[in-house]
Amino acid sequence: ATCATAAVAWIQLRRINATDSSRFLLELRDSFSEKRRWKIHCAIRNHDNEFLKSNDASVDDYLGLFEICEVMIDKGTITVNDFKNFYFYRLEYILDNSFILEKLLNEKASYWRNISKLFKRFPELKEEYYETPEQILFWEKVEDE
Repeated sequence: ATCATAAVAWIQLRRINATDSSRFLLELRDSFSEKRRWKIHCAIRNHDNEFLKSNDASVDDYLGLFEICEVMIDKGTITVNDFKNFYFYRLEYILDNSFILEKLLNEKASYWRNISKLFKRFPELKEEYYETPEQILFWEKVEDE
């Protein structure tokens, strides 16, 4: 009976963890979809660096969500695979935007350690985005941390 009780408890715990993970993913999606952050995402994607420069605090806020994603992955709140399925393309946009890379490299770069950890999780990005001087410097920084 003890083994059966333990098995039932384990199954219930896994269901709770799966439910929590799904809830966190939905909350994360809501956070990324918030209007101000959505505008930053679109500006990064479209290389609208003038908009990004004039909305620097919102850029910090947007990048801060990726810091939170790394912490969530590290604590097991969400999986690397789930992050990759839903948000990997946003990392590609970041790597393709010179303004954002310069910001991560120069302006308060020491504050972005969790972003560096997040990028380290995806070495395939380095293979594709290792061309421009900013990209090369960024990857060198990531490797040094």
